[in-house]
Amino acid sequence: EETVRRSGGGAVLAGFDPDELANVMVGLIEDEPALVSMRQAARKHAVEAYGIDRFQVTLAAAMDALDRGG
Repeated sequence: EETVRRSGGGAVLAGFDPDELANVMVGLIEDEPALVSMRQAARKHAVEAYGIDRFQVTLAAAMDALDRGG
């Protein structure tokens, strides 16, 4: 939920109500610009959080910590 809210890459529902889910889905289908915006935001977040550049930085930091004995 936090990732979806922070990234803007989706909709967070109040609960597990099928009618709420259906309404949100229909709303997004009818609002293509909003849907496209969410898709772009989700992809941007995924690349920044889990992409190769992020992996390389994380790996380098881990290797540096090991070199320092940590």
